[in-house]
Amino acid sequence: IPDEQQIIAAVQCVFTQETLSQLVNECVGGLLLLTQGDLLEWQEDPDNFHNSQQIDYTGKPAIAGEQLLLAVTMRDVACACSVINHHMQQTLAPLARTLQQGVDGQASLGLPDILRMDAVLHSLGTVVFECKDGIDLRQIIDGMLVPALLSGSMNMVLKRRVSWLLGECVDALSLPSRAHHIHALCKALCDDNVSVCLSAASSLHAIANSAEFLVSDMEPYLLQITSRSCELFNGCRDVDSRLLILNLLAVTNEAMGTKAASVASQLAALLPSLWSGAGDEAILKGPLVKLAACVTAAVQGQLQPDSLQSLFSIASYACDPSGPDALYVLDTGIDLVKVLVRNLTQYTQPLHELYARILEVMTQTWEHVTPCFRITESYMLLGGQNFWGSYGPSLSALIAQAYDDLSDTGIVLVSESLCFILTAFPQAASQLTQAFTKITALVLSSAANERGPLVVTALVSVLARWGAAAPSDLLAFLQAGGGAAAVQGFSKSMSDHLDSVPSLRGKKVFAACALGLISTGNHGSLSCLDGLLALVVDVKCSIDLGREGGTSSLEEIMLKVAGVYEEQQSAQQDGENAQLPPDVQRRTAMLQNDSLRNLDVSASLQQAISGCIASCGHEAWVHAWQAVDADTRTSISSMCPGLQ
Repeated sequence: IPDEQQIIAAVQCVFTQETLSQLVNECVGGLLLLTQGDLLEWQEDPDNFHNSQQIDYTGKPAIAGEQLLLAVTMRDVACACSVINHHMQQTLAPLARTLQQGVDGQASLGLPDILRMDAVLHSLGTVVFECKDGIDLRQIIDGMLVPALLSGSMNMVLKRRVSWLLGECVDALSLPSRAHHIHALCKALCDDNVSVCLSAASSLHAIANSAEFLVSDMEPYLLQITSRSCELFNGCRDVDSRLLILNLLAVTNEAMGTKAASVASQLAALLPSLWSGAGDEAILKGPLVKLAACVTAAVQGQLQPDSLQSLFSIASYACDPSGPDALYVLDTGIDLVKVLVRNLTQYTQPLHELYARILEVMTQTWEHVTPCFRITESYMLLGGQNFWGSYGPSLSALIAQAYDDLSDTGIVLVSESLCFILTAFPQAASQLTQAFTKITALVLSSAANERGPLVVTALVSVLARWGAAAPSDLLAFLQAGGGAAAVQGFSKSMSDHLDSVPSLRGKKVFAACALGLISTGNHGSLSCLDGLLALVVDVKCSIDLGREGGTSSLEEIMLKVAGVYEEQQSAQQDGENAQLPPDVQRRTAMLQNDSLRNLDVSASLQQAISGCIASCGHEAWVHAWQAVDADTRTSISSMCPGLQ
């Protein structure tokens, strides 16, 4: 049995540079050439021909040629580059002359020449990334092919191939701008031959989806791309072709962001006919729903009533977890609902009814828990009492169930949303008893610390937010469930996890809760006065020192959690005319108007102590005060000079 070195030596003897060169020549000059059968199929059904060329099975000579060429190139890049360069010098010379002389390419080039050019360009596109350092791509593409495509001096075979090649070289050819490529592809997109159009559409999709995409490159051509794509969708019969066109519309509008507003109204008006045109083809509906979301975001919900109604209908269909097309449209449907509720400024009945679908989704599966709870937050901000009055009971039960079903990561997520709901709408606490019961059990459990500080901090933060707004309610709830021990356990958990709170204002929530419990003068809160006052001192020190643990403000954290912070920053960088989505504005306003934002701990402490003494009497206060640690008493006395 030969060893590894013997096998390598044998392979090297077989695959010499001469052999590899012959294989590349065979690919370029044989396997990658379009056959008479290909040309006949193209003539009879250009729509289907384009897609049949993309099917990856070895029965097609061209597919076999691509695989062989890639294998040879991976073995010897220099050899492949040398052979391909040689073929390009020979075959592309006539094309260069037609450009220089302004001669019609179809008249001056015979079909064999055109097919050889097509095969050479096919080989280049197949290995363009591997050969990007061995072939002068910029000279070939920008110096020859793009001008030829723009000039109209190309045979349709070469139009199709060059259009395809521009998409293949997106990652291989780094350019400061692709505006000239987009211009050439738009010209090809409007060609009379459908196969040329589809190749151009595929490359435009690749450009819009690339990391180097510039909005300014495509903006002048967006209307042309949109109009022509809608024409092609209605004219093509092949499902794959129609899917390509819809993906192009969705990706370009998504990449353009608010710059797509110029075509959004047109697309919104066309959505019902596009949706109807998709028929029973479920695979086409996913990109249509995505397109609907892009259209809504581009104009920030400023659409005609008829267009909005069609969007609500599409969203309702797509968010049906039991619907026949749920596999294809549920994810994008949830995104559409998120975009709608984030961009609309009025809480309408159709929007209100749409949330029922989100509840259905969460009732059936927790797979979409993150976007669904972010949607819930947005509904809470926009709908307030109207939303909570209808959905509060069902949502409360669902939140309670989440604490039984979800992992630690999910528990943190739900707790963050619950803090948000309590901040936006404190009245919701009255219906959240089930959730509070589950949270308290988790916090006071002997195994709580096994979950890690982030999880317990998130849980304690929910109760602290409730206690900051309604300390008597929290105290009564804790005592009903576990007496003084429950109050003491919660107080200890707040103290133990204060350092894990990621923002200074988050710490203020803990301090406000502690001060609220003290102000009740209840025996349960007096029994843990030492811990509550020590927590207040720690928060006051953090405020005085300006410590935030090196982390961001609570506004930034909560906006990041909601996935909107980047939009806010981008808009600020764009200048005063940049318009933030209404939901971002509502979230920012809620956080800025939160009474705890500017909490004066010293003044609030004085009020809390006065309230406590008024409730429990001076003697009970003195007794509890004497049990407080001496250092804590000293700090508290410095904060409240008149305290005895």
